[in-house]
Amino acid sequence: MKKFRFRLEKVLQYRSVVKSEKLRELTLANHAVSEIELRIEQIKTAQLENSLEGAVTPEQLQLSGQYGRRLEKELTDAKLALIRAQSEAEKALAAYREAAKEEEALVHLKKKKKAAYIEYIRHEEEKFLDEISVQKGNTLVGAEE
Repeated sequence: MKKFRFRLEKVLQYRSVVKSEKLRELTLANHAVSEIELRIEQIKTAQLENSLEGAVTPEQLQLSGQYGRRLEKELTDAKLALIRAQSEAEKALAAYREAAKEEEALVHLKKKKKAAYIEYIRHEEEKFLDEISVQKGNTLVGAEE
């Protein structure tokens, strides 16, 4: 029996590599989102810790105010970066889903083609065995006469 060979095997391998690459990009995008979220939490914690207690000099008050404004600006920048990173993560997820669909379609096609091939081989073997039995039957009939 001849071995099954899928014509689009190289394409399937390529699709698999593309899917892996898209998964890597998705993982990196999700990691970036996590890092930005962590940074936002750190900024919020720093803002809470920026309170002054007891006797305060004007210099301390001024430094605390400047630090508070800087933290507020960093928080705003981090929130914008988070929105951009989430957008990139959504794009990466969509690209991964598309690559997964393309690979799955080829895998399904390969299974279908292999099943058809196996059915064809089974049919050919059956035909061959029928032919042999007919030939054997003809030789037995000729020998009896």
